[in-house]
Amino acid sequence: MKALRAGLVAPRTFELIEIDLNPEPDEILVEVAACGICSSEIPRYDGSWVDETPSFFGHEASGIVADVGSSVEHFKPGDHVTGEIRTGFATHGIAKEDRLVHVPADTPLSYALGEP
Repeated sequence: MKALRAGLVAPRTFELIEIDLNPEPDEILVEVAACGICSSEIPRYDGSWVDETPSFFGHEASGIVADVGSSVEHFKPGDHVTGEIRTGFATHGIAKEDRLVHVPADTPLSYALGEP
C-alpha cells in the first residue's frame, strides 16, 4: 500500500515522502493516529547531530491495525494499538507483533503513546 511519511531533509525541515508498505508475515500494518517524538530524535531534528537525509522519526506511536501478516496471532484489523511502530510520523507504519500492545477501544489514541 502507498503511505506518506515525514522525512527530515535538513535541520527543522520535513518533506512528505511517499513509500510502499507491505507487512512481512510477522508484521502488522498500523494506520497511525498519534505519534510522539523521542528525546533521542531531538538532536537530529535541530541539526546538532547530523544523520543521513531523509531521516525518519517517530517510534512511539498509536493507531489502528489496518492489516496483519500471515503469522500474526494476537492482533487483527481494527484493533487499537501502541508501541514501537517504525517511522510513526506517517499515515501508516509497520511493527513487529512483539513490539505492540493492545489499547482499550475507549482510550483516546492520543493518550496511548509509548513503547512496550
